[in-house]
Amino acid sequence: MVLVGFAVAQPAFEVISETPEFFALRASSGTEVILFALAMVVGIPAALLALELLASLAGRSVARALHLGFVAVLSAVFAAGLVQAVAGDLFGGGDRALSGWIVLAGALLLGIALALAYSRFRTVRTYLLVLAPAPLVFLVLFLIDAPTGRVVLPPAPVVAKPAPVVMLVFDEFPVASLMDARQQIDAERYPNFAKLARDATWYRRTTTVSDLTTSAVPAILTGSLPPPGTAPTAAEQPRNLFTLLRNSHRLRAAETFTSMCPAGSCGDAGQGALPRRVLASVTDGVEIAAHAAAPPDLEPWLGDLGEGVDLGEAVDPFGRLIGGLQRTEKPELHYVHMLLPHYPWIRLPSGRFYERAAPLDLPRGFQAGAVQRWDPDPWLVRQAWHRHLLQVAYLDRMLGRLLLRLRAVGMYDRSLVVAVADHGVSFAPGEPMRDVTPSNAQDIAFVPLFIKAPRQRRGAVIDVPARTTDILPTIMEMLGGRVPWEIEGRSLTGRQPRPRPSVTITSSRLPPVTASAAKLDRRFRDALERRIRMFGTGADGPDLVDQEHHPEWIGRRLEDPRVRLGGPAAVRIEQRRQLERVSRASGLVPALLTGNVLEQVPAGRELVLTLNGRVAAVVPINPWWTGPPRFSAIFPERLLQQGANSVRAFWTG
Repeated sequence: MVLVGFAVAQPAFEVISETPEFFALRASSGTEVILFALAMVVGIPAALLALELLASLAGRSVARALHLGFVAVLSAVFAAGLVQAVAGDLFGGGDRALSGWIVLAGALLLGIALALAYSRFRTVRTYLLVLAPAPLVFLVLFLIDAPTGRVVLPPAPVVAKPAPVVMLVFDEFPVASLMDARQQIDAERYPNFAKLARDATWYRRTTTVSDLTTSAVPAILTGSLPPPGTAPTAAEQPRNLFTLLRNSHRLRAAETFTSMCPAGSCGDAGQGALPRRVLASVTDGVEIAAHAAAPPDLEPWLGDLGEGVDLGEAVDPFGRLIGGLQRTEKPELHYVHMLLPHYPWIRLPSGRFYERAAPLDLPRGFQAGAVQRWDPDPWLVRQAWHRHLLQVAYLDRMLGRLLLRLRAVGMYDRSLVVAVADHGVSFAPGEPMRDVTPSNAQDIAFVPLFIKAPRQRRGAVIDVPARTTDILPTIMEMLGGRVPWEIEGRSLTGRQPRPRPSVTITSSRLPPVTASAAKLDRRFRDALERRIRMFGTGADGPDLVDQEHHPEWIGRRLEDPRVRLGGPAAVRIEQRRQLERVSRASGLVPALLTGNVLEQVPAGRELVLTLNGRVAAVVPINPWWTGPPRFSAIFPERLLQQGANSVRAFWTG
């Protein structure tokens, strides 16, 4: 036990204490942390002793040989660090440092020497016996260490008015996407966001604090922008919404790219699998000890630490959230951070897909790089914006299902409902898509924020600037509690928030941007007007169509005199086979048509695509990178019919 303590347990404890996200990423509970520590200090020696007892069945000499072998190996592991330290002092590191193989050989020789001394000299055995309390000291110090202790013995704040909390964090969602020309929610296009706004307080001038999800989301949950380089984990940022509500609420969280919920406290993490989870942690702990003992040039042979640990899964969690909502005696916190309406934009308002895109594929018109920028071609960026708005409409549909479920189980009226986004997204040709700059700050900064207090039945709109860091103190005040640490945010309840003269957004790859609130607001209005010119509002028709390319033609028959067509166009449509066998039940419908133009095209010419005898889209022709001119068109799903569909192409008249 002493040798395991010095060779395995203590090196692992030291590394884990300096890497507190070890337990957060594994969703370990306080019980699991204690069991892990006991397994490292007591369990491993017990397992080795069990092997010796089995070996004794073959004879006492066999068991003794195995015992000495264990002593030699553990002594060698402990000695490896000493050999490296002595070699570093003697040779000064660098090219004169000893080879890892020489260090390993030296450690093995020392291990064998200690095993022989152990077998021959009572003094050595007595010395190890005297050291028996040391592993227990290692255990206690590890469990009361600050990062570990916060998992084992978390804080216990109290809220005076506990109520169910439903918190939705959207991703890449500028609030302008929801607005009409009067800066109200576009109720025809997004009826469910409008319903929520009628019951909630809409902080219409809310801005994010960062363009990076792993900073913006923790800022929402902690009330302060985290320092650069801080991991988005409960261990590194233990003072957050989850730890505040852990004792008063049952926590159910679906996180993406963060692990802010305290280990083992959210959902069903670890239920029914405690031995397996503890064993996995012990395996990782032994691996850490091996890395700590290995010479640097031999460490790559051990593989990478933490392989397979993921910060989150980019999924659409609405189904799981809706299914888990039910009225309970103890209030619950239902928290979901979802990649909606985040790219890839592949959903129609109905929820059906029109393109199966891998999450890391780049949208058309997008330039890859350290700072990802849009292509200067305005049409390609414009169509990406169109696709984003279609996905916002899908998000509205899912929000409607959630609100219906809350009402059906009797939770809506008594719940605190929060809907917010981490940051926005920009659709400016030549500009970064999500890295904030002085030119696109109005697109990245402004995000939706709706807060419906328990028993609130009348909505309100607040235009005094607010920040996403204000959300945590607002939630706590509504629940009759407070945030017991100093934060940047301030509560928005019961009074008009104090104006902020300027807004600062930090960036993951570019310098932070600071702008006056008044200037940012003016540029926001200009950007909203630009979007409405392009795509209109719900009042402009039943479909979300491009308003600058003959929107009045969409859905009309070819023989309609208001449709002025020219001659037929020679094109190759890449989705022709999909159009021949459309099945809505499959969940995939070809509402995005792409292809090549097979003839010479004058500059500025527009292509008319018809579907089953009706105009489906009017689009410009683009000299797309290299090769023949290309086109890309999105058309209303309602124009598709089951089975075979006929597509024809014409030039505008």
